[in-house]
Formats: sequence, C-alpha cells, structure tokens
Amino acid sequence: IGYALLSLGEPALALAPWRRATQLAPSDGSAHAYYGWALWLLGQRDTARPEIAAGLRDAPRLPFAYYAAGQVAMADGNFALALARFQTALEIDTKNPALWSAAGDAALAQADYVTAELSYANAAQFSDDPAYTLALVQFYLDHGIGLGSGQALQAAFADDMLILSCEGPVPLLPDPSPFLGIKPATPRRRDFKLSVRLP
Repeated sequence: IGYALLSLGEPALALAPWRRATQLAPSDGSAHAYYGWALWLLGQRDTARPEIAAGLRDAPRLPFAYYAAGQVAMADGNFALALARFQTALEIDTKNPALWSAAGDAALAQADYVTAELSYANAAQFSDDPAYTLALVQFYLDHGIGLGSGQALQAAFADDMLILSCEGPVPLLPDPSPFLGIKPATPRRRDFKLSVRLP
C-alpha cells in the first residue's frame, strides 16, 4: 500500500504503511528507505535521515536506497558523496534515467561537465520522456556545446516531427516515475526561444 501511495505522489498517506512495515520487519532496508523518503518529501528531514541510512545499510542492493542517500548528500552540499551514491546505484540499475539525471545534477554541482554531459545524455537515451532530452539541450545551452550536442539536437529536432515554436520560461522537469515520489526540489528554468518538433 505504501509503495502505491508513494507512486501516486501521496507521501503523507504512505507514512503509516511504511512506518508499520519498519516495525514489523526492523531489518527490512527497503521499508526504511521508502519510509525515510516519504518523510523527506514531507520536509521531516531530521527524522528521515536515520531511516534512509538504515535503508542503505540493510538493503545494499536497492538502487533506491542509494538514490535517497544521494539526495540527502545533495541537500548537505556534499556533491562528491552524492555522485558516488548515484553511481553505485547505477552499477545495479544501469538504465534508470532518474539515476542518470541525478548523477548529472551532482556532477554539474561540482563543475564536472564531462560527467554531467554523459549522465544527462544517458538519461535521455534510456527514457522516452522528452523532458530528459530537453534537459540535455538545456545543459548545452547553459554550458556550451559539447561533443554529444549534435546527437541531442538531432533527437530533439528530428525531421519527421512537426515544429512548435516556444518562447519564454520553459520548465524542464523529467518524469520521475522510475522512482516513486521523486520531484525536483527546484525546477530548472531558462528563458530562450526554442523550436521543438513534436510527433
């Protein structure tokens, strides 16, 4: 039940089932990780931290536990640890776009543009969600054109799509569905004129 409620974006309703799961199975790392994440999403960060840590300790093969721990490290400004957590999760779940995107954010926070570009490119490659491709294009607009920019622009502006012209603030929020209840804390926005081709 808690898993379904988190997937519906209802962390407040997910708290009781996950709390009960941690009481019934104190060494169930996944229960601690998801309970901690529900608390984190509700702003109860001091209570969430030990739950997320227990999830990581007791479920060392659960990518989500590393994702949650990485987000804690990001909030603490420890971007190197965050990137290490996301990369460990990616060793387990190599095609998860939410993990690749998070790794890109952590790398970018350290001005590691090569790792950020690779991470955003992989997020776009492993998802049908066009927001990941737009996030990669956003990276190129903000930080210069890199070696992979031609492929990203080709993907964003393929010849067999209709042209839609957008102008003004464009939110770039990838679909967080590969992990439950994940929503970026601050939307990345940039004012620019972009021709987007849609199917």
